[in-house]
Amino acid sequence: MKIILPTLRIVFCVGFILLCALPISSLDILNTIIKDRRQLSALLPVFQEGHGEMLIMNGKIRSPLYYSAIKDPESGNFQVIIQSSGMHFKITTDKYINIIESITIYSSDYDDYIKKLGFDTLKYSQDNSKQTIDFNYFRQNNIVKHTAIQIDENTMSSDLLLIYLECLLLVGSRENFICDVISSQKGMKIRMDIKFIESDNLQKLSPSVTFPDKFNEITAHKNYYVYQLSIEGLIGFFIRTKWYVAFEPNTPYIFFSYWGGENDDLEIVYLTDHKFQINDKIISK
Repeated sequence: MKIILPTLRIVFCVGFILLCALPISSLDILNTIIKDRRQLSALLPVFQEGHGEMLIMNGKIRSPLYYSAIKDPESGNFQVIIQSSGMHFKITTDKYINIIESITIYSSDYDDYIKKLGFDTLKYSQDNSKQTIDFNYFRQNNIVKHTAIQIDENTMSSDLLLIYLECLLLVGSRENFICDVISSQKGMKIRMDIKFIESDNLQKLSPSVTFPDKFNEITAHKNYYVYQLSIEGLIGFFIRTKWYVAFEPNTPYIFFSYWGGENDDLEIVYLTDHKFQINDKIISK
């Protein structure tokens, strides 16, 4: 007991010092940076789409990928679709980027991943009257979990990170910030420290990750705008995992890649080609 108590005091003191040292200001994503939430949808191209590759469970599952983000020019509603051989994801938002509905379906091609997740279908929607997002998880058409998570204007859904971060780039923000990110797979809200990085060597950001040859070929000697995400606060002191989202460095800052996680949680998504429309002009790369 004489040994344990001083140890506990040291742990408590270290934790208290770390908490006191944390940044006390967080970025109000929608009001501080973008000022008027109605600008969000208006900022984005009419459509973006691309093809690439998805690797999950540290490359154990690997498949071609299709990505699209389409805006209805009249309503301003937005729809993002990500599809691979064993997964279909679709999320629809209104012009304020409030979530109308989202569905993710995994097929038997992703059986090992389904076992890891504990579900094969995820459906959720935003209840604006209660300021919550309601998640429903299914396995073989039976609901296995339901959770409702409280949100505010400093909360981002992990499934919309690409859109939010692209909007920040489009309004000229290159700031670091802290916000709550909802992990749809986990059904939980996590306080995240998000840092902006300009890099011409993505491998250097994650030296322990073995990227596909095609990824290395595309990124060689190219510059990218990257957001690094890590868990903020005392928990982040013990869990050092990082995640990255990379964008092309020129307007309209098209999404290129997402990667992160450790061991069997490592996921890599990247695009090998993309095209987008601004006004009436379609550009392919």
